[in-house]
Amino acid sequence: MFDSTERRLVECTTSIYSFGTKVLEAKELQQAAVIDNKCVYNFEFVNQFFGAFLNGIRSLTTWGEIEIALKNLSVVQVFEDKDSRFESPAPLLVMAFDFERGQGDVETFFIADGSDMLETTVC
Repeated sequence: MFDSTERRLVECTTSIYSFGTKVLEAKELQQAAVIDNKCVYNFEFVNQFFGAFLNGIRSLTTWGEIEIALKNLSVVQVFEDKDSRFESPAPLLVMAFDFERGQGDVETFFIADGSDMLETTVC
């Protein structure tokens, strides 16, 4: 889900990497739904992927297998404004997820200006 104070045509590109190799990529284009005076975009692909992925995890029999599956999974989502008049504007938001088995702690890192992140992302 992505929200904005401005109505935009937003494209979300979700790339899924396994062992550093891109195995799946999906693009979703959405207009905003206005909820509580915010423009909200709900991108479904990642929800569908994780539902299937977690069902697959349940079939693994050892913690070692689960750890290998999680540790070698990365997801990158790039949100871009497709209404823009610029030829190649910086993304609105880039999110990268790395996974590992743990106690449910979440570490969050922020980059102030990630406009060049797409060219330096290594999964």
